[in-house]
Amino acid sequence: MRLSPPQPYNNDSYAELQIFDAFRSVEMSDAICFNSLHLVSHREKKMSEIDFVLVCSKGIFVFEVKGGRVFQKNGKWYSRSNQKSHSIENPFNQARSALFSLVDSLKLEKILSPHVPIGYGVLLPNTVSSGTSVEYDASMLGSKTALKGFSSWLENFIQFWVNKVKAPTTLSSEEITKIANYLRPNSLVSDKLLSSFEHLNALQQQVITAFEYGKRVICDGAAGTGKTLLVEVIAKECVSVDKKLLVLCESKWLKGRLKTRLNRTNVVVATIDSLQVDSRRAFISQYDVVIVDEAQDLYRLDKINLLEQYINGGLEKGKWIFFQDLANQSGFFLSPETEAIEKIKKSSDVSLSLDTAYRYSRTTLNFISGLLGKDKLPTKKVNGPEVELFSADDGDAERKNIETIIYKVLSLGYKHSDITLLSINPFIESVVSQLPKSIRTSVIQVDDFNVRTFPLGGISFSQLEHFKGLENKVVILIDFSKKCLDNTPKAYVAMTRASERLIIAWTSDEQPTDINVSQTTEDSVLDETFETSLVPEWKEVLETTFLEEECETFIAQNLSPPICGYELIVDEMVVSDAELAWPKANLCIFIDDTERKDIEKFKSEGWRCYQTPLTDDELDEISKITSTL
Repeated sequence: MRLSPPQPYNNDSYAELQIFDAFRSVEMSDAICFNSLHLVSHREKKMSEIDFVLVCSKGIFVFEVKGGRVFQKNGKWYSRSNQKSHSIENPFNQARSALFSLVDSLKLEKILSPHVPIGYGVLLPNTVSSGTSVEYDASMLGSKTALKGFSSWLENFIQFWVNKVKAPTTLSSEEITKIANYLRPNSLVSDKLLSSFEHLNALQQQVITAFEYGKRVICDGAAGTGKTLLVEVIAKECVSVDKKLLVLCESKWLKGRLKTRLNRTNVVVATIDSLQVDSRRAFISQYDVVIVDEAQDLYRLDKINLLEQYINGGLEKGKWIFFQDLANQSGFFLSPETEAIEKIKKSSDVSLSLDTAYRYSRTTLNFISGLLGKDKLPTKKVNGPEVELFSADDGDAERKNIETIIYKVLSLGYKHSDITLLSINPFIESVVSQLPKSIRTSVIQVDDFNVRTFPLGGISFSQLEHFKGLENKVVILIDFSKKCLDNTPKAYVAMTRASERLIIAWTSDEQPTDINVSQTTEDSVLDETFETSLVPEWKEVLETTFLEEECETFIAQNLSPPICGYELIVDEMVVSDAELAWPKANLCIFIDDTERKDIEKFKSEGWRCYQTPLTDDELDEISKITSTL
């Protein structure tokens, strides 16, 4: 779903930030969720603020968020945090009064039918359970446990309120847009389906929002952060069919891929070399909108000047967005010219960055960082198989390695189409052309035509220079030597094409001596299943902790389960609490919003303390200490 604003407001409520992320992860078409919506007209107050308002096809729903450990005592509500309890308003009363004040305003504007379901709920992201009460139904309360399966909880919550209406009616896309723009003007700049953006993260949505508001945007992001995905989303959902759109890139192969995925009459997909011919064939002299993918490959003055001729209004007044990876991939073809980079910067309105990788695991990122010296990105995939390295003493051993790798990958359940052989050489000069016929007949060379239906029906082979912007589940780097590492951008691109497994088959006698190289033995990492049987204690931890990805790392290393929500007791009093703790090792982990004084209380009692986000070194330390328990 879409959120307004696309990023949370800066406030001191960590609980609201948690709920913001929870709503952002929900897949719901025709939906928009507002954070911190102000109500000028309120039944009981001069002015009020609603924490979250959800407008979707099934109705309108209001949510009150309370942080800390919330509980009731003698009919009053309290929240406990930082080892102190303080009284709070009844959150259900707050949510209910806010809902009816909101409904009053919508009815006054005559934009809400009486049969549209409405409802309210309370979200307590730091409370495991607040008990039951006759004052509210259990479906109306979302606790810490519910947050772990928030989409399912939200679905049940909505259905609870829908069931209360005799003949419920749904809201159309147009009605949602009308209500949304009344609640927060210009929150929806068009009536397009909101489902188009439900899978984007906050930074990706920020890029979309900037583009929709007419900004000239430079979007920078490393490999795997979703740049090409945004190219497709913007082209399909943010540019009307009456506007002439140019999608430009350097690679013919990427051009072919995008041309198939953006098959619309108003779209021309071209490389800088084919721009003049493709535009002439489409009878277009200038474009209303221009999207450039892999822009770092085009930063030469002659190329930029040529492109500017085709932009309606030029670079300074035209509508455009450039996607680039200047830090890692510039210099793949030719070194970018400073004058070209500065010309684009000077003409842009805003520069945004994507900082989360989705394609590969932390394991792969660590390998790339160690080998190439690249900065580490956060990644949504924490766990993953080790990068496999295979050495060879001669050409025969090299060919045998590749043959063995392919058979082992297939034995893990991967299909032929999941595998790409990637080389710096053309097919005829590659070792793959010397493989046994039984394997060679399964290999299909990628070209600028069949790339449109990639992945192909068999094992694919591609030269590295043509595979920019593409990926596959398993990538086997072949013909790989020390010389490949001399061109860091090319090595970086090569090692970031795999979404699941990266395997490197070094050429004979060419692997770097300072890298730990795996041999083709029976206990290869390729034989691991990476499945862990969870003990009940770990299952309980995963149901309640917010450090799920860190816990998955610990589980993969067969560590003993910690205590979640551990309370430190001194002189029979609770003086602090930690998110995860191993009391036998006097080791604990705190979430990132924990105050320093609360951590110091553990330290004063001799505990070893860590606070998220954890570095790789810290994860290693924790693993070593707790592995002996």
